[in-house]
Amino acid sequence: FGRKGRGNYKKAPDTQVQAALAGIEKKRVEAERIEAMALQMQGGGLPATVQDTLYKLLFKPDKNAGEYKALVLACQRSGKGVLPLLREIGAISDAYAFHMQRFFFDWFPKGVGFPPVALTPSPAQADLQLAPGAAFSIDDSATTEIDDAFSLKYLDASSELEIGIHIAAPVLGMARDDAFDKIASNRMSTVYMPGQKFTMLPQALVEAFTLAEGVVCPVVSLYVTLDASTLALKSSRSAVEKILIAANLRHDKLDADVTESALAADWQAQAYPYARELQTLFAYAQTLKAGREQVRGKPERFTRPDFSDHLNQAFSRLNGHGVNIDSHFT
Repeated sequence: FGRKGRGNYKKAPDTQVQAALAGIEKKRVEAERIEAMALQMQGGGLPATVQDTLYKLLFKPDKNAGEYKALVLACQRSGKGVLPLLREIGAISDAYAFHMQRFFFDWFPKGVGFPPVALTPSPAQADLQLAPGAAFSIDDSATTEIDDAFSLKYLDASSELEIGIHIAAPVLGMARDDAFDKIASNRMSTVYMPGQKFTMLPQALVEAFTLAEGVVCPVVSLYVTLDASTLALKSSRSAVEKILIAANLRHDKLDADVTESALAADWQAQAYPYARELQTLFAYAQTLKAGREQVRGKPERFTRPDFSDHLNQAFSRLNGHGVNIDSHFT
């Protein structure tokens, strides 16, 4: 019945009655579904729809959804928390996967992949002048996005020297508001984490502009001219150009040889590559450090330990000692 004036009612239309009855039936069926899912989880089973919506249930749940209500009901009846129950029934394979999915859910809701975008040569690259010298980079062996390199040459009968700092220029492969520009604007940076990374730019653009050994690459360069004996700054200039990358040095392969004592010794007696250039760069870095300390009025201190390891190597050592990695993550 529906109200018709004060104290008066009229019979509801049949369509309205049928809709109300259908609604009651729908609620009954949903209640049975919720009960069945809760019982299945209590018994150690995993409902397919719970698995399909697992991370939405955990991180941004719709509290009116049947799966959420069933999960809450199963937790109440079993006396277990959400995560222990889900782990017990196999919904969460391990803690690492759980935290990774949380990261993806928050920061990469559309996935970590890139849309298919064709890389077309930029006319600006063809007009770049080739730098007369060659450069070398210094990175870890795992580095694939090599974005900076150095060069050094002596001028005026070795009374002056010129240090070049060269930065990769992938922006030359983009145009304002094109697909690559929008991807870079959305991501803003590469995400680094132990064991893997998610690059800011698609692999095709990375490979086209990374400063790879033996390749002539477009770069933005800063050149500083120094007095060769005092390392005092005399002049500087910058350029957008191309330069040959002569070598990709890997510091994890050279750390044992390139020590402070080796850098202070005669460069001609050293066996590692670019010994003269590295000694000069180290000396200039020390000069700049002394200048900063003079301005600050106190020395820069580097007393914290620096650790470097590969995740899979660390895991192998722990597993070799009988440590369960999965339980440690938990």
